[in-house]
Amino acid sequence: MPERKDGNGTVQVVHKYFTKRGWTLSAEYQAFETGLINVSAADKACTDEIRSRLPFSEDGTDGQ
Repeated sequence: MPERKDGNGTVQVVHKYFTKRGWTLSAEYQAFETGLINVSAADKACTDEIRSRLPFSEDGTDGQ
């Protein structure tokens, strides 16, 4: 997702992903009100195991 700016050109939301050695780091910044920053990391082997147990359809949706 590209960064989103307000009418003044100030960045309001940006989300970036970084991958290396089987890990994915997700970083998100939301400027609304408090300037929230969320960071999470996941090991590909763990996320693959979890995904294999979830009832997703072939196109990646949850079937609902």
